[in-house]
Amino acid sequence: GLGASAPVALDAQHKFFRSGIPAVAYSDPHIHSIAASLLKKGDAVIAISQRGNSPALLRSVQLARSMEADVIALSPSGTPLADLATVLIPIDLSVNTDPYTPISARLAHLVVIDILSVVLALRRGPEFRNSMQNAQNSLQKDDLQFDSFFP
Repeated sequence: GLGASAPVALDAQHKFFRSGIPAVAYSDPHIHSIAASLLKKGDAVIAISQRGNSPALLRSVQLARSMEADVIALSPSGTPLADLATVLIPIDLSVNTDPYTPISARLAHLVVIDILSVVLALRRGPEFRNSMQNAQNSLQKDDLQFDSFFP
């Protein structure tokens, strides 16, 4: 994700990483182009875009597809990004000049990421839930240790 979609990509990275899926979020177009050129069949890209027409993102997605990676696009339907996707998750909001529309789009993208991460966790079964709980417990222990440094 680029621009306003970059924080959504970071949120996805965090959620998938905690689910045991190696994930990296890139918001620099040069870096995500390089990363896309290093992909292989069986890899997947989640491309996040509120408008679906960013030239830099489209270039990286084209590179990923040329490397036979799958592309899951969170994008409006009927856009160049949607056309390049292996799997499209359409996020179609009305396009207007309202200054609050980008907030709505960002929230819609975040909700979809949350749904994907919950479905992934549920599909991994109860043993995975125990692993996630252990990770959460370790964070809480670390938080307590760090808190002890402050009066």
